[in-house]
Amino acid sequence: MRQAVYPRRVKAWLESQQGRRIPVEDTCTIGRLAENNVVLDDAKVSRRHALVHVHGGSGCWLVDFGSRNGVFVNGRRVLEPVLLKSGDRVTVGDHELGFHQAGDVSARQTRSGARHADSTERVGENYAETGAGIIILNPKLEVTYATDHARRWMDAYFPEKGSTRDVLPPTVAKWLREELTARHPAGRQTPLTLTGKGRRLVIRLAEKNAEQVVLVFAEEVPAYSPERLTKLGLTERESEVLHWIIQGKSNPEVAIILGLSPRTVGSHVEHILTKLGVESRAAAVFTAVEKLG
Repeated sequence: MRQAVYPRRVKAWLESQQGRRIPVEDTCTIGRLAENNVVLDDAKVSRRHALVHVHGGSGCWLVDFGSRNGVFVNGRRVLEPVLLKSGDRVTVGDHELGFHQAGDVSARQTRSGARHADSTERVGENYAETGAGIIILNPKLEVTYATDHARRWMDAYFPEKGSTRDVLPPTVAKWLREELTARHPAGRQTPLTLTGKGRRLVIRLAEKNAEQVVLVFAEEVPAYSPERLTKLGLTERESEVLHWIIQGKSNPEVAIILGLSPRTVGSHVEHILTKLGVESRAAAVFTAVEKLG
């Protein structure tokens, strides 16, 4: 691992087993390529393996770039963006990195949330930047905020749940009450998994405090190789871009994975939408799934 300069004031950092500190500023990438912030010379590590990204006031999120061998936090494989907490152990290949954070961001959010009328929406927006669906509830478990992703998935998986969109479906409400009262070991929870039309919706309890409860939604879709996606009339590069979009990656993440500029990725996305005759990334995913089966 190459040594990075550690500035005097760093709010968060990764620490190697050798004691080297790598600051997390905006985005900290991990992989074999020399251009990464954390370079790991290990055959088990992908060229661009993962990144830790700072999302405003919501803290530092760990994102797996779809690596073959995966990324683990405290021994559990990361299947979607994970909010890191000080003291977490991040394992990549045969390397373990300790995550450290000056102060307690989640605690500061809890204290400040009650003081600001717009805090619920702001926290929801910060979480939503990871690409996940978010629902925030008050202490009575009434929905106070929901992203478009979460609303759409709730409507798709629970079409019969009734006219109101501010009440959790019985299945979700029952699971959440059990999860709130369960005594899980630190860092371990039981997600709710639902299936439908060849997809899976995974719901996890992300935060709970005196003011609010935060649920994170992530939909898992079938994997389609770039080679298979070329059957849709896409170029090889367009197929690679769509492959990562199907895996839930944002344009900036796709740019890092493929070594392209965000502008180039955006151009490829526009071509994909035109060729598939759709107007959004989500529609492109649905169209690919429908046509390829």
